[in-house]
Amino acid sequence: MHYGIPFCPNYGLVSATRNRNINGRGGFIMTMERAEDGSDAMRIAALKAIAAWKLTVYRPNVESIVRAKKTPASVLRAAITALAEIGDANSVTMIASMATDGNDTATRLSAIEALMQLSVEDAGKEAVDLFSSNDAPDPSSLVRAFLKAEGGSAALAAALRGATLAPENAKRAERVVSASGRDENTLLSAVRAAGGLYEGAPELTKKQMEALVEKVQTRGDAKRG
Repeated sequence: MHYGIPFCPNYGLVSATRNRNINGRGGFIMTMERAEDGSDAMRIAALKAIAAWKLTVYRPNVESIVRAKKTPASVLRAAITALAEIGDANSVTMIASMATDGNDTATRLSAIEALMQLSVEDAGKEAVDLFSSNDAPDPSSLVRAFLKAEGGSAALAAALRGATLAPENAKRAERVVSASGRDENTLLSAVRAAGGLYEGAPELTKKQMEALVEKVQTRGDAKRG
């Protein structure tokens, strides 16, 4: 089966190339037409190689995989990630278009996460648009991704201003942010406001709780002296 993209059977070398900036192209990349089969695992490995080495020459092939209606979710995610790593103008445009309304939920989720690498502000806007829709998915995984992305927390908080989330999804997002153990009061307030949640007493972060426990232990029990 011919996909016209390189096949990299060595997952470890792909990882080493990304982490150590080693150019390992020579000697083991072959085109998919030379592979004995076109399994999803092979295609994903090839896409990881394209991403690791930012092989712009294969962008049209990656775009074809993304556009195909029957591309498996795991392969689609790898293809979108590869486009983000290539990062040229055409790749950015395609990812941005896939993150917008009109695409299926799985595609939008993958595209929004990839968009974080290119424009975290735009990713925040598309995420809130998705989570504000009538058939909004569970936001937990994407909120975690925003917390990991540089500037992600601030971008998501800014995008949430004036938005409306279903209370249940707002609670899910709130739990993810609270469980991060970080001081994310701005994002928590934005999530609660968007979901119409009663804030009451502020929920303590892990660090704040540890500080409170230490304070109590240091001062001891006032009644007992």
